[in-house]
Amino acid sequence: MARRRLINGALDGFLGNLVSRYSDFDGYWLLGFLAVGRKSLEIDLCRTTQHTPQSSPEDVVVELASRKFHEQLHKWRIPVAWVEGARLDVIWSKAMTGGFVGGKSRECYEATFAAAVKTDLGSTLARARHVLVAPHNPWLEARSARAA
Repeated sequence: MARRRLINGALDGFLGNLVSRYSDFDGYWLLGFLAVGRKSLEIDLCRTTQHTPQSSPEDVVVELASRKFHEQLHKWRIPVAWVEGARLDVIWSKAMTGGFVGGKSRECYEATFAAAVKTDLGSTLARARHVLVAPHNPWLEARSARAA
């Protein structure tokens, strides 16, 4: 089981990458778009997705999560055979006022990104990341130069 614990590192790397500023939609932080509707999501990370033009932020996060999860497995040299199943749950909290996002005081929400992997040995390894997210507002946010 000791080697299976490498999955914890892969989950931490996966969550860090997924919630970073580099996860974008049309040049803006992807999580801001998700915060607009605050729809809870359950994503099967083992399902392979095709990279196609996505029409919604939800489509983007599903494709991105699956891709980044598999990238982390590869980076950590974790055989796919060790992973029986993997999922990501995105859960939104109540609104908070006076939270600072991007240096500005705005209404925001805490999003919990919880990832879990069921291993081939029957154990479950899980990690979570909590992120403060303000709903997307193009008047207050800077668009990434990468999108230009």
